[in-house]
Amino acid sequence: MDAQRGRSLADRRRAALDVAVGFFVRTAGDGAAGPPECGWDGGDIRAALDCGGAVGTSWSTVRADLVRAVGGWDPSFRTCEGWDFFVRLAAAGARFGRIERPVAFYRAVAGERLIDDDADLAAGRARVLAHPYLRGADA
Repeated sequence: MDAQRGRSLADRRRAALDVAVGFFVRTAGDGAAGPPECGWDGGDIRAALDCGGAVGTSWSTVRADLVRAVGGWDPSFRTCEGWDFFVRLAAAGARFGRIERPVAFYRAVAGERLIDDDADLAAGRARVLAHPYLRGADA
């Protein structure tokens, strides 16, 4: 225990993170689990977010005060709202860290997509990629 604060070292390390990102596992129709996945290697979060949905809402936790500080999810997005949310968190200075184990499991069905509108996906992607943070600004 930390004598000055009365908290364990593990508690202090968890408190240092604003966004904790775990892994997810896809399971096939036969129930076989795939390998743990995470789109972020724990390195540069800006570079990871610039490439796409490296961090997902179902395999991450975010401090509630930061959710409120960035205004939560933007309801004007039809797609890519989670990606936008994590970009805005990073732009606000949130500290991201990894949980080195699966925290979410998905059942995958061959050929199924959550969104089947390529135009909506393209529009959402373009909006997120236009964010000043991803263009190199610290906005």
